[in-house]
Amino acid sequence: MMFPGWQIGLDIQMEGVRAIAVQWHRQGWQLRHWWHFPFFSPVSGDDIFSQPDALFKVLDGWRKQLPNRHSLRVSFPAQRTSQRKISPPDSDICEKVREDYIAYTAAQQLQVPVSQICWDYLEQGGALNVSTARQHDMDTLLACLKSVQLVPNAVTPCDKVLQALPETCYPPGCDYLVHEEPDYWLWASCRTAGYSGWQNKQQIPCLSGLCDYLGSPAENMAFSSGCIEDRPALTVQSLDVWPLLIRQYPPLPQQKGRYTIALGLALGCSRG
Repeated sequence: MMFPGWQIGLDIQMEGVRAIAVQWHRQGWQLRHWWHFPFFSPVSGDDIFSQPDALFKVLDGWRKQLPNRHSLRVSFPAQRTSQRKISPPDSDICEKVREDYIAYTAAQQLQVPVSQICWDYLEQGGALNVSTARQHDMDTLLACLKSVQLVPNAVTPCDKVLQALPETCYPPGCDYLVHEEPDYWLWASCRTAGYSGWQNKQQIPCLSGLCDYLGSPAENMAFSSGCIEDRPALTVQSLDVWPLLIRQYPPLPQQKGRYTIALGLALGCSRG
């Protein structure tokens, strides 16, 4: 019997690239490999797409380690996305007109031509929650992947991966999932589909500030971290995706929280 190939999640961050490969067996998911490739120097969100040489060098070496039979899901940096709420059009218009309206309105709010954005939306509470990214950024990422013979099955904003994690990996009764990176927070509602996003630490430097922003106490949040520092002093619950793997072979990463998004992608927890 031939087992399915590796499922790989590739998480692109400012400090480097993180990836995890899993494979399905009769007993469940097993870990096949994990990788962490730091860039020689941290890059900003703009530099990843305006000067993607650092990303290319990492991916070019990594591709040689992968088997031919694999599927790949890739995160899109949250800092390069934006979310807008727009009023829905009349309900009796056709789908093509509806999509044209959404694209035009989102582009108008961003003050760019429609041709320069890619977008998706979710209808929520009588409004359309529209997620957008610049088409140039997406094209640059896909071109970089293609140049090293990597073809992703999905490209998903990090916060959407967070929200798609199964309930079995976080404590019951949680209102929000929170993942910390050195420069920003990812968050996703456990109660409201499609309600997720990111916050820059320049505006919200600490977890208590994020609690105030989301209107939820820390004890109602499940938390993981991609930072070297320990968990914040506030009482938070743990967001741990690793128990979803039936088999885990050492050596394992010392800092498992760093791979929350990559593992979510590998397990297919994406809506891209």
